[in-house]
Amino acid sequence: MIYEGAKKIMMSKGEERQKAVDEFLGYLKVLENKLGNFSIEKDAPKLFAWASQCMERESVSKALADPNKISAHTF
Repeated sequence: MIYEGAKKIMMSKGEERQKAVDEFLGYLKVLENKLGNFSIEKDAPKLFAWASQCMERESVSKALADPNKISAHTF
């Protein structure tokens, strides 16, 4: 589900893309509920470090949405 959701976001535009984002956020909420107190930073530190390093690259940070806005929208 996560892969398909991310793929829809990347392949869509406009209103269809917004629907895909909302659907993907729903997947993340379900995942978070199933995992309980899972913390990506604590439980998967190498993955978190890699993602953080990627976000420092200008090309990546411009292409992705602001993670703070995503968190605010999700919660």
